Amino acid sequence: MKKLLSIILIILFFSCSKKSENDLPRVIILEHENVVEVNSKEMLQNRSPLIALNFLNDTTIIKNIDGVFEFNDYKTYKGLPEKAIKNKYDLKIIIDTSYSFKSKGIAYKNLLYSVNDSILRDSINKPFYKNKLSFSRIRTLESKSVAAYPVLFYNNSNKNIPLGKGDLQIEIIQEAKDTNGKWKPIEFFYGDGICLPQMNLVLEPKHYSAAAIIKYKGDFKTKIRVKYFDGKNVFYSNEIYGTINRSQFNQEYFLELYKDNHNGRYPRYFEDFKRRIFLNNSSSSFP
Repeated sequence: MKKLLSIILIILFFSCSKKSENDLPRVIILEHENVVEVNSKEMLQNRSPLIALNFLNDTTIIKNIDGVFEFNDYKTYKGLPEKAIKNKYDLKIIIDTSYSFKSKGIAYKNLLYSVNDSILRDSINKPFYKNKLSFSRIRTLESKSVAAYPVLFYNNSNKNIPLGKGDLQIEIIQEAKDTNGKWKPIEFFYGDGICLPQMNLVLEPKHYSAAAIIKYKGDFKTKIRVKYFDGKNVFYSNEIYGTINRSQFNQEYFLELYKDNHNGRYPRYFEDFKRRIFLNNSSSSFP
């Protein structure tokens, strides 16, 4: 009873508090615990989860088990086939900075399938493996609350559009302006894949869905935006000010990353690999 009353009071507080001028719906997460603030020295793989689907007003996420969100409404899992993605549609993407936000479900360090205790012990001689974790640690990371921004996806059309996959992955990365004022990626996307055929989730007309992205800390103040790729079309969010580290622009280690994910094979498709992980529209394929 006390827990229910607490939830009701929190919802009332957010509903009655003054919103930003754009009056966007808020994603309310009720967990209260220590929050991880990410100050990364390298470019991270984006594993931003979809945390809320198809809502109109403030929405509350109550259950989160080991970083995996549970939704009240499963109708959005009906999916759309790949052929539903055709021409560019009217999708708006907004990073909302108007309130303090945190989220679980974010792996805030780079994970590698090949990492084991022996490699970690020898990482002093192999810089690529420094600060990396084994993929088996993903649930440990995802169970932590991370300082973040909510990213809202709004379907401004009158038809259902595809957004995200059945495993709740969504192909987004963060980009930032470098010292020359050029937009460069500070994250990369590399889907882990699942054994079952993927279906696109549905974003209904005039509705929102939401993801969470890391709110980075660093010594370089710059503009930041989100880049989204639906398989055919590229979309960008609004621009916000934030701080990162310049080293997050560094792409030198991607050749080693490619080798690690392809068992050391010769990087025949390396340039295609880079285009794909930075969500650049390309018809090229790679293994």
